[in-house]
Formats: sequence, structure tokens, C-alpha cells
Amino acid sequence: MKPPSSEVTVYPVGIKVKVAPDDQLTLWPDHLPVPEIGVFEWVAQGDGNYKPMIRLHPKLVRMGESTIKELGLGVSYNSLRRLMTGGFVRYVQVTPGNYAVDLQSFYQHIAKVKADPDFWTGKNLKKYMEAI
Repeated sequence: MKPPSSEVTVYPVGIKVKVAPDDQLTLWPDHLPVPEIGVFEWVAQGDGNYKPMIRLHPKLVRMGESTIKELGLGVSYNSLRRLMTGGFVRYVQVTPGNYAVDLQSFYQHIAKVKADPDFWTGKNLKKYMEAI
């Protein structure tokens, strides 16, 4: 049984995001600061019902295999690193070899790719392939 979708009001008052277990995505407006990102999970209660749980993450999260898997980003460490180096996703190099990825930027990139079937042709593909 698929858990129901629901809506929650988030900061600032009046902005709503749809929380759904399917492949829907609602982006936070660029002009508003994002202090934290909430990752929702539907946790089975054993009686056929689901309880929504949220894990809060800062907008910038340490980029590592475990974090990528935990957040369900659906890309490998190397692919995410290429997206960052190629300029598709914002990031901060915290120390040599230690990066923090901007989650909002990653989700905006996913939305752009979904909206443009030709995104990975021409210069975008070239930038990605040249990124180390």
C-alpha cells in the first residue's frame, strides 16, 4: 500500500511543499534562504499505515558515499563530483579533498534535466565529460 501524500507549511509562512513518496519535486524559491533541508521518509508502522518522518540536514552536506546513499540522491560519488566541478551543482571545498554539496542546487539541477530532454547534449555533455 502506497503512503498518502500530504502538505506541510514551511518557513517562511505561506510557502508550501508537497511531500510525496513518488517522483514529485517542489523546489524552494532561489531568493529565499534555506537554513535546513528536510528529507522526508515514510516509515511503515506494521499495520499497513505509514508515519511521515523528517530528518533535517543543513543546506550544505558533506559529500561522501554514505551521505549520497542516505539521502537517496541516485548518483555516484564520482558523478556528483563531476556535476560540481563542471558547474552544474554548487558546492564548497571545506578542506583539500573534503567537499560540501549544496542540496538545493542539486535538486534544481535534477529539475533542469527533467525539463529539458536535450540537456545532456552539446556543451553540457562536453562540460560534464571534461570535469575531473
